[in-house]
Amino acid sequence: MLAEADVDAAIIASPISLHYEQVVKAIEAGKHVHRNKTITNTAKEATEIIEAAKKKSVKVVASLGKSAGSPIVRRPKQIIREGTIGKVYWVQWGMLGREHEYEPFRRPDDVAVSVDPTWYHKQGNGPMYDIGVYRLHAIIALLGLVEKVAYISGIRVGERVFKGRT
Repeated sequence: MLAEADVDAAIIASPISLHYEQVVKAIEAGKHVHRNKTITNTAKEATEIIEAAKKKSVKVVASLGKSAGSPIVRRPKQIIREGTIGKVYWVQWGMLGREHEYEPFRRPDDVAVSVDPTWYHKQGNGPMYDIGVYRLHAIIALLGLVEKVAYISGIRVGERVFKGRT
């Protein structure tokens, strides 16, 4: 498709563990790339993508997310800007939530409900890469670029059942 299609850009909307390979192929084909978050699983891969895009003179972009304009960012940003709490040196931000297959907007006939979600819970995918990046976006929107990020992750549900299969 990349070699034959008369398109200027490719959209990469695959599992995160496939982003690096697919983005690199699109860049090599001279296509601009829009990819879903997260760009890759490692900083090394992300750097390689950035360098490859520069060499091919193509752009690699992602959706901005919802963080910057979100009420959960706007109010704290105002408080910080006003000096109410002083200089911020450290931020801790957690998350809890349902798995994708249980999102409230899904309907029984929704194609996403029929997609086997086990890919999401394999090495190189999962909530830390998929959802954790929103917390990082929010912190950057709140405070600007960060110097260091640390995280803790765990498995909340050890065994899952999908359409009767464990």
